[in-house]
Amino acid sequence: MRRAVLLSFALAPLSCPPALAAEEGKVIPYAEMAEILRKIDAAKTYDRLLFVTRVREQNDAVPPESLVFSIESKTKPQTIKAGPEGVIALPYAEEYVQENAPIRVNVPAGTSVEFMLAIEGKLPDAQHFSWGDVQKIGAQFDAFIAQEAGMMSFLAPSVEGVKLHCGPSCSARIGDGAPIPADAAGVVTLSLDDGPSDPGLAVTVSQPVTRTEISAE
Repeated sequence: MRRAVLLSFALAPLSCPPALAAEEGKVIPYAEMAEILRKIDAAKTYDRLLFVTRVREQNDAVPPESLVFSIESKTKPQTIKAGPEGVIALPYAEEYVQENAPIRVNVPAGTSVEFMLAIEGKLPDAQHFSWGDVQKIGAQFDAFIAQEAGMMSFLAPSVEGVKLHCGPSCSARIGDGAPIPADAAGVVTLSLDDGPSDPGLAVTVSQPVTRTEISAE
């Protein structure tokens, strides 16, 4: 079954900490998030993968972009606000680990905050790239999962292809092949299983790609 690659912090194969909850007045110790933040920071070496952290309250009526995280460090305090759709970039820093700096969240009493990590593809250009870039997304994802899953890697998902979010009237062409139209949701699917083997083939997308989703099973 194909699915987008969306990982909660509780996913065992990635050795992430348990799902985190923060009530009003309660502080999250930095140590509870340090391991996943370290992995995200180290993953910058994967130039074709994008690690996106999103946060939201369990109360869906609260917009995720209203959440604010304050790292109350004695040496380097800072405040990070969630962006649209709850996208947030919490920093990894050894000084925060050593200090175990408290992270305070502006959540109402009785609610909790959920963190999700999505692994997406990263293309060098929104409309013009090579088939090799698509293949590299698949190879780097599989390498990352194998590294984190260790002996359990045989249970981990494997990339089938990528989904280019570019609009309902969008299409993509691989080399001299026929245009691949977007579906009703405005997504063009490029299958690695059924795609060409030549990494040098040019891929042209008729409209800018706003998101490159990884499809895995």
